[in-house]
Amino acid sequence: GKVESTIPPLKMDDDRLVAYLDAFLAPMDKDNQSPWNEAMHHANSAKGGKPTAKYQQATATILEKIGPDRFRAFMVDLAGYVGKLKYETITENFTYLEQERSYTHDVFLKDRSKDVLKGLFWMSASLGGEDLLRGIAQACESCFRKMPGVGPSAAGVGNACIYVLGTAEGLNGVAQ
Repeated sequence: GKVESTIPPLKMDDDRLVAYLDAFLAPMDKDNQSPWNEAMHHANSAKGGKPTAKYQQATATILEKIGPDRFRAFMVDLAGYVGKLKYETITENFTYLEQERSYTHDVFLKDRSKDVLKGLFWMSASLGGEDLLRGIAQACESCFRKMPGVGPSAAGVGNACIYVLGTAEGLNGVAQ
């Protein structure tokens, strides 16, 4: 048989999504992590307003490796997690001209994490199921929640959620 090389993890800036993904992947050995790493790299390539045919073809291949049911279960949990996220106010202290200063700003997720989430939601578009759609609807609300002076927490991710809900079989997606 053909030996597939293991795919290294996607490099991401530390934030709450990275901690969540690390905790999910940690119990797996390298061989089992590899298709998930491939999924994260693929999700990170999500550009534009909706997935291209090429993106969807690559998604199908990756879902086959992971198993659609396993990926679906992961996405139900992830959507639920994102649905509960609120932005954090972070204060960073620094010294400027020998004076202690602090700078406060609001953070939902780092940009790379938003890209990856958008891609992961796109990847779940074909999976359906009421629990997944309910979770995605909650994630959608969380992503459009306004941050002071910024606007929506993660509009691109929210739009990806709307895309998935809009393409869902039957009226389940729209009903959410």
